[in-house]
Amino acid sequence: MDLKETIKGMTDEELLSLSQMVQKEIERRSKYEVLTLEYNDYKGKTWVARVNPETLEIVEFIPASSKRTYGRRYMGEKRYKIPLVEGTMYAIQELGRRKYYKVVDGKLIGA
Repeated sequence: MDLKETIKGMTDEELLSLSQMVQKEIERRSKYEVLTLEYNDYKGKTWVARVNPETLEIVEFIPASSKRTYGRRYMGEKRYKIPLVEGTMYAIQELGRRKYYKVVDGKLIGA
């Protein structure tokens, strides 16, 4: 049985699981850019997410690889290791302000 036939016989849950496994493998093989973003719990949330380029709907959040606080617990900086997979779009929110970026030629470019 070839791959196409195997995929046709899969359930929706199996397809979703396969899709996530493929995405993780692509990310594992790709280059990364490390972003350091400021956070302050009183000024808005700070996060990074992979989004659908057509709908801008969040597909998955990228976990912070490290977090450092300044003198107070509610403020500091977070570091994110962002996979630079060609054509991928990210929403980056820092202190409540959201911007969208797309990976073009191995670089994050504002969309």
